[in-house]
Amino acid sequence: MRMSTKGRYAVRAMVELAAETGSRPATSGKIARLQGLSQKYVEQLLTALKRAKLVRSVLGPRGGYVLTRDPSKINVLDVVEATEGAITFSECVDDPDECGRSRRCPVRSLWRRAGKAAGDVLRGTSLRQLAEQSVSGRRSARGRRG
Repeated sequence: MRMSTKGRYAVRAMVELAAETGSRPATSGKIARLQGLSQKYVEQLLTALKRAKLVRSVLGPRGGYVLTRDPSKINVLDVVEATEGAITFSECVDDPDECGRSRRCPVRSLWRRAGKAAGDVLRGTSLRQLAEQSVSGRRSARGRRG
């Protein structure tokens, strides 16, 4: 299973917003610049995240985007599901009618367990945790340049 850029980049954008918590809203341009992404793509991601009620936009000259909840209350699974949909390794896990063998297939339970394990890891990781790692990494990188 490989997550698309949509899910991966959405997590990166949300980590930027989590790092900004407590300061002013972050613009899509700032997020794009910090993450080396296209601003247009970041705007599309933020639209999906706004639809999922994970971010809200703030209008005005100092406007941009902010998280709707504390970053410790938003986990990576929330972000991934908002942009990718449910995590599944095989269609038959969610829809047994997808495959005529699914009711007797010994591998189906493996795909179910793998999806649950992946979901548990993403659910157990908050945006705050990732933002703290990001800020710490940036400080270390600045120190090495000096």
